[in-house]
Amino acid sequence: MYVILAYDIKDDKIRDKVRELLRKYLNHVQKSVFEGYIDKKVLDHIVFEVLRMINTDDRILIIILDYKNFKKITLGKKVKENII
Repeated sequence: MYVILAYDIKDDKIRDKVRELLRKYLNHVQKSVFEGYIDKKVLDHIVFEVLRMINTDDRILIIILDYKNFKKITLGKKVKENII
């Protein structure tokens, strides 16, 4: 599955920990946005770990797209794909 994940985390230390986790599995494309191909097991792991880290007033948005039903268009600087 192709995942786009964005976050709004207020605490700098928590945000750094979440960013470090996400960099292991996804491409860091903007300050608080990650994307990439992962399987359900990896997504479940990310969700579990992120829920343990964040506060109730933080927000995580995860968009899951089917391989066959989307088209990706990148304008501007290209980012190296990290495929797991």
